[in-house]
Amino acid sequence: MRTVLTLLILLTGITGITGNARERAFELKDGDRVAFLGDTLIERMQVHNHLELRLTTAWPDRNITFRNLGWSGDTPRGVSRAGLSLQQAGREPADEGWKQLQKQITLVKPTVVFLGYGMASSFENQPEQFGQDMRALKAAVRKAAGGPIRFVVLSPLRHEQLGGSLPDPAVHNRQLAAYSKELQTMAAADGDLFVTLFNADPLVNAKPALTENGIHPVDIGYARVAAEICAQLGVPLHPRLKSPAAIQLRTVMARKNQLFFDRSRPQNMAYIFGFRKHEQGNNAVEIPRFDPLVVAQEKEIAARRDLKLKPAPNAPVPEKPIRNPQPLPKFDTAEGLEISLFAENPSLAKPIQMNFDPQGRLWVATSEVYPQVKPGQVANDKIVVLQDTTGDGRADKTEIFAEGLFIPTAIEPGDGGCYVGQSTELLHFKDTNGDGKADEKRIVLSGFGTEDTHHTLHTLRWGHDGRLYFNQSIYIRSHLETPHGVVRLKSGGIMWLRPDTQEAGIQYRGWCNPWGHHFNRHGQSFVTDGAGFQGISYAIPGAMYFTYAGGRRIMESASPGNFPKFAGLEIVDGPQFPREYQGQAITCDFRAHRIVRFNLSENGAGYAAEHLGDFIRSSSASFRPIDVKQGPDGALYIADWSNPIIQHGEVDFRDPRRDKVHGRIWRVTFKGQPKKKARDLTEQNNTALMDILLTQDAYDQAQSRRVLHERGQGILPDLKKWLTRHSENETAQMEALWLHEAVNVVNASLLMLTLEANDARVRAAAMRVLAHWHDRLTTTQLHAAAGIRDKHPRVRLEAMRVYAEMKESTTAHQNAQFALQALDQPMDKFLDYGLWLTINDLAEPFVRGMQNGALNFKGKPAQAAFALRSLEPARASQLIGQLVQQRKLPANGDSPLIELIGEAGGPGELSTLFKQLRADGFETQVHDRVLMALSRAAYLRNARPAGDLSGLGDYLKSNDEAIRTAAIQLVGEWKRAELVAPLLVIAAEGESTAFDSLIQIRGPQALQGLKVLAATDKPAGTRQAAARALGRMNLKGSLNEIFAVLRDSKDDNSALELWRSLLNTRGAGAVLAAGVAGAQLSKPVANAGLRAAREGGRNEKGLVEALARSQNISLLTQQMNAEQLKALAARAMKEGDPFSGEKVYRRQALACTVCHAIGGAGGKVGPDFTSIGASAQPDYLIESILYPNRKIKEGYHSVVVETKDDRSLVGVQVSETGSEILLRDAADKLVSIPRNQVKRKINGQSLMPPALILSLTEQEQLDLYRFLAELGKAGPFDATKTGVARTWRLLPGTHRVEQYGIEKIVQESFEKKWSNHVLGAGNNAGWKLLPARVNGDLPAEDITELTAVGRHVGLVHVFAGTYFEKQKAGNVTFKLPAGVKADAWIDGKPLGRANAFTAEVIAGKHRMVLRLDAKALPKALRLESDSVVFLNE
Repeated sequence: MRTVLTLLILLTGITGITGNARERAFELKDGDRVAFLGDTLIERMQVHNHLELRLTTAWPDRNITFRNLGWSGDTPRGVSRAGLSLQQAGREPADEGWKQLQKQITLVKPTVVFLGYGMASSFENQPEQFGQDMRALKAAVRKAAGGPIRFVVLSPLRHEQLGGSLPDPAVHNRQLAAYSKELQTMAAADGDLFVTLFNADPLVNAKPALTENGIHPVDIGYARVAAEICAQLGVPLHPRLKSPAAIQLRTVMARKNQLFFDRSRPQNMAYIFGFRKHEQGNNAVEIPRFDPLVVAQEKEIAARRDLKLKPAPNAPVPEKPIRNPQPLPKFDTAEGLEISLFAENPSLAKPIQMNFDPQGRLWVATSEVYPQVKPGQVANDKIVVLQDTTGDGRADKTEIFAEGLFIPTAIEPGDGGCYVGQSTELLHFKDTNGDGKADEKRIVLSGFGTEDTHHTLHTLRWGHDGRLYFNQSIYIRSHLETPHGVVRLKSGGIMWLRPDTQEAGIQYRGWCNPWGHHFNRHGQSFVTDGAGFQGISYAIPGAMYFTYAGGRRIMESASPGNFPKFAGLEIVDGPQFPREYQGQAITCDFRAHRIVRFNLSENGAGYAAEHLGDFIRSSSASFRPIDVKQGPDGALYIADWSNPIIQHGEVDFRDPRRDKVHGRIWRVTFKGQPKKKARDLTEQNNTALMDILLTQDAYDQAQSRRVLHERGQGILPDLKKWLTRHSENETAQMEALWLHEAVNVVNASLLMLTLEANDARVRAAAMRVLAHWHDRLTTTQLHAAAGIRDKHPRVRLEAMRVYAEMKESTTAHQNAQFALQALDQPMDKFLDYGLWLTINDLAEPFVRGMQNGALNFKGKPAQAAFALRSLEPARASQLIGQLVQQRKLPANGDSPLIELIGEAGGPGELSTLFKQLRADGFETQVHDRVLMALSRAAYLRNARPAGDLSGLGDYLKSNDEAIRTAAIQLVGEWKRAELVAPLLVIAAEGESTAFDSLIQIRGPQALQGLKVLAATDKPAGTRQAAARALGRMNLKGSLNEIFAVLRDSKDDNSALELWRSLLNTRGAGAVLAAGVAGAQLSKPVANAGLRAAREGGRNEKGLVEALARSQNISLLTQQMNAEQLKALAARAMKEGDPFSGEKVYRRQALACTVCHAIGGAGGKVGPDFTSIGASAQPDYLIESILYPNRKIKEGYHSVVVETKDDRSLVGVQVSETGSEILLRDAADKLVSIPRNQVKRKINGQSLMPPALILSLTEQEQLDLYRFLAELGKAGPFDATKTGVARTWRLLPGTHRVEQYGIEKIVQESFEKKWSNHVLGAGNNAGWKLLPARVNGDLPAEDITELTAVGRHVGLVHVFAGTYFEKQKAGNVTFKLPAGVKADAWIDGKPLGRANAFTAEVIAGKHRMVLRLDAKALPKALRLESDSVVFLNE
């Protein structure tokens, strides 16, 4: 039967509905549950609900329900539906979307399913795979629905030929035809109804067109599509389908669909059900409350489906938020600044983003609904337009352009209206009748994620190139279906859209919450991050930045160091501010109630951003600056969120203190600067606007560019004349080039002219345009080749990215080789990253070219080495065998093949590497690299060389510490039991790696030797390490030795470290609990065990109870409610002493500084506290300390990784690659776990144990709370000030150090460990980390405590070291406190003994060491410099 049906299809084609469907009239039955399932075509039927209207009214006497499960950009595999994942974007399993699709079907349990897939899938051009996926989908739907299913299969629409700048659909339609035929074949074979939309006569070449972009119908298009579907199915037509009653019914249906959308795709999914549900878990109960609301709308639909005119349905009334008085903030400003109120509530509630238009009006997106809609709440957020018509600096005209919006997070005027980002959509609103209110709304893009309402689409901004740029943040997964293909981004980043052509793409990837993006005068991009502590980033096209999911290498920011969270970004460019302000970046530290500025300067291929301090600051808790823009009068305008609560997830969505009504715009001017009158630039003619492009006013330039762009190609004759008048002006040529790009006209001669400009900044801008036009020119290769040899590094950087854009060309493999020519000139960090990125973009053709011999790097070893180092190991592995066979590895190690063999080589290649090592085929300085490569292969891949592995013991005898350490590690990885004896000798000397290797080898000899090393006559450090190893090898049989070490622990931290290590073995808690009663542990040791057992959500109940019983410790903790917490907070603010609280915070026993950083100094286990007091309510702080698992800050949820060798490791996940998971444990140490050893990974809780501070007195607790509540506020607890060293390493300078040689100490790295005979301070001793106080001082008592040595050891000096970075080569100056002198070294070079030091250094990171007299320590050590950035690494 299937063969006959297939033959019939082939004979008849897909010109109409199959006979199969025509013979069986479609009918919906009473009680049917209909699901619409598909991609964007289906998703937009929620609003354009004509099909639902026709099906509902065809059988008005039957109860039929409809649920829309469409999802933009989706395929039958459910790829778009990973947005429902409980995990962070980019970290979900590959099949997550498929699983979520099935869950959605289970929720609805349909009896009838309309399948509307094909448009998004067609861009993959794999119709046979699509058919297989559709069959798998149908099978999954049947299973999930739990009953019989009737399918109606819709073909995709034909891609309409609309002309203009939109793409020619010929090729795409051939693909769509193949997909439609695949669907028809499937439907015929399975006996399903099939409806062709692709070849339906009424829809082909329809007039007017069905769509605006060629593939997505507008409302009238959906009406005609619905009519065609019903006609082909034989659905009865209700006679009153076009009556007012039908319009009323569609309104009710739309409301029902919106409620179901909020139910099935909740906003803030990450917090409601996902990985941050610990913070908002209480609000998960709200989601089922949408169900009765949906049912109520269903009843309303049932009452109206006969289409008899009834009174209009009651319009839902928006909720009126509570209005509490809020005083105006007061400000401290930089000298010369004046700040005044431009506009405020009531019409300006909660501004989110703002942008000016060419008429000088300020458009503001506002939201009262943020952060989370309530069940049944009617969203009534607004777009407000403000105007100062009198020029007095105050808005006197306010218009509500659009209302009824749902948390609009982005606004940008343009194209006769404004673009607005809200929820899943980018919308365009237009006023067609001139009454100042939008009366036309259209969807421009859809498919943005709903995982977090302040992470979704935001920060709209027009570029110089005519593109509309927009951002999304780390939790969001977006799937944007366009006529050119589907753009998918599962992480943070910045995307772009050309509204005229509907082309879209990803420009930059990464960042946590990038709410600031701006361009400088030459079109270069800068970005700020509202969560990443990165300062300002210079953005390279295609680059990956902090937090990008799956990024193998990220580009560091342009501002080294640690900074608060920033939102908004403006670059001052206009005569209304003094010369020193020109080109400076202004951004908002919304947490600390301040606005700051950075100096942006050229730095090789990129830029340097230097923090200059506060621009404006307020002590008011309600001043929350979130956006900044330069206005038509040259002033700066600040959007003020005006809310004491800014936390999105950490504070309950329903906290009554969340302000819903206030909002302000502030205007900032500079005294004594020339005044400027705003003007309507739309009234200027083309030539006048072009002249403005050459002025020194960024607002006028951008808005003139915008007006010219919107006038279209008609400006080109005037532009040609204008260029003739400015034929020698390279800026004019650059602006003209951008205008050509904006109106989508290639001008090859103008491009060539700008590519040859004298100004390198113009050449770089032109090279960016070349990247955009690369496939529309025949000379792209020629221009890129000239660019890669350009004398200016930024032009070379842009040329690299041109080559990356050409990855689809037939010469793509050569492009990689051309890009590598950049190595013939000096490189910097920007060029190094850009070239690495380009090689990876071209990896596939590059590897193919290497394999087939089309590429040859003979005589160019540096280029070959760079390319191989850049490639992902999996790709490089395709070349390793070929390259190893061709040539012997260089004896001097000048080849990346050593590491590549370790990362991806097979047994043969590993054997070649080991044999060359054993045959003395490498110089000595290369041995450690070879050994480490072999070790990595065994560790990450269980890969070893083929053949004889003997001879490894020779390297254990090496005098080179790096070689010996690498050999020790490899002995363990290869489990060389014959080398246990020398390992035990090395372990006795205090080498920690030897203990790790003994654990891996195991066996009776290793076990017995470790017990000897744990004996009481051995040094404390050796005993600790031995006990740790015994716990891994044979815990139960080694309890006596382990408890003996714990009993003798001299400090809480060493005991805590051992407990943590022991509990990393699965089942260890129960074994230890059984021995606690007779262990005779001290109370501090027992407390350390309690802490370890309760960290990260460990379920060690038995051990906790046993330890508590042994010391009569109460485990009961009072569970305080919200009112009690507020009362305690009020008391702390009144009675607590913040200075005493800082001392409590710095206690070694509490280990606060190990987990948390202030001003970047401290640990990274928990959140940075720099501005916590200014950003959070005191009761929130107290709740987080007492009950750390109630609300866990984003990015600090622990994971528990169980391994195949019975380890249970807990930490915060730092990264995950195909071969390795990296955790940061509770001791702030990085823990590597091979992926091939992972048995299970589950979400944990906070690493901070509950009741941690209960050992403190009541006053100490109050002091600690008060200290934290003051952090970030102006005054002594403001850690945002730069120019002072905050992270120190301390080393005791004993008599033995003097004998060993001070020069060796100051030249070695801070990671260096020394044995007892060098330091006289215990085996494996070294530099110890200590952060400074908030004000930058390092107290003498803290130095003394950390550098204490034994009673019989003479302490002569204290060495104090820190890192700093100099962005550009030049002189640096450092200053100590008055009267304090010290010896100083930079990178091992002496500076002498003085109070201040000056030295010349190269650009980059440096190490500084001071030597202090241990007998005459200063009251506080403090090191300051205005010429460097101190690092907190």
